[in-house]
Amino acid sequence: MGLILLLIGLSVSIYRPDFKDVHSYSVFAESPNISYTLTNKDTDNNELDKLIYEPNVHSFTGIAVSNDYGTLSLSAQNIDQEKSHIDSSTLFDLQLMGHFRKHIWEAYYQNYQGLYVSNSSIISSDLPRVNTWSYGIAVKHFSNDSFEAKESYGNYSKIKTTNWSLVQGLYLNKSRLYSSKTLVPDQYNASFSQLEGLKALETSTLGIEAGVTGLYSFYNFHISGMLAIGWHVQKQEYSGIHSDDRTVSDSAVSSLVELGHNGLSGASFGVQVRNQAINIPIKNASYALERSTFSLYYKYFF
Repeated sequence: MGLILLLIGLSVSIYRPDFKDVHSYSVFAESPNISYTLTNKDTDNNELDKLIYEPNVHSFTGIAVSNDYGTLSLSAQNIDQEKSHIDSSTLFDLQLMGHFRKHIWEAYYQNYQGLYVSNSSIISSDLPRVNTWSYGIAVKHFSNDSFEAKESYGNYSKIKTTNWSLVQGLYLNKSRLYSSKTLVPDQYNASFSQLEGLKALETSTLGIEAGVTGLYSFYNFHISGMLAIGWHVQKQEYSGIHSDDRTVSDSAVSSLVELGHNGLSGASFGVQVRNQAINIPIKNASYALERSTFSLYYKYFF
């Protein structure tokens, strides 16, 4: 499938005069993910036990064409032969990212059915499974007036300029982790006794964040990064345990790292990793909701 999409992309390049207003096309591979980590700690903040909730999903390969008004993309899921013997999780994952003036924005909706629950890694289809959905938005503002988001992240522009800026942002997230049985398998009830019987956890999170970002360009190569620390207010709703809904505050971390090259003519390629981790304290334990996307792209600007 990847080869077919690549051939389609090359056809766009060859027959570009027949596609009015198209100014670029790209071929990309993406690996989106959403996972949770449940950690139990003692009164001295020492870690006692851990559970990992993660999906068995495969990467995607796709193509996209762009003009002055937007981008149209088509993608297909690949098969990971190493985990082909394990039942795949099902997902609907929509993540959008863009820029305007001195801001960069992100909007997403992720629905994953069949996250495996274990204390290490996915080894078989017999592990307990749970489900989750999550959606939200994030907007970041750059203090440096000379910092251009379009020239610093992703493949929006072939021009990459060395620069840096402080970052301020706002993020909103709503998520639900749930199961028809229990979120904590019976064999871990001793470690997470206060969560025994928990069937669902729903959170609504509103936060602010601050950090720093920068890009360094050299010999047509560029490396860019961004790190922001957040603080949020979070409403929590439970199902399956005797506990009133509550509002708490905690922290989050978001990051972006990218390495790329702008070659001769109009070609460019690169790799990008985006990540956001939101802390969810509950009873004497804490969930960490982590969203991540790994992207590899080749783009040609006409």
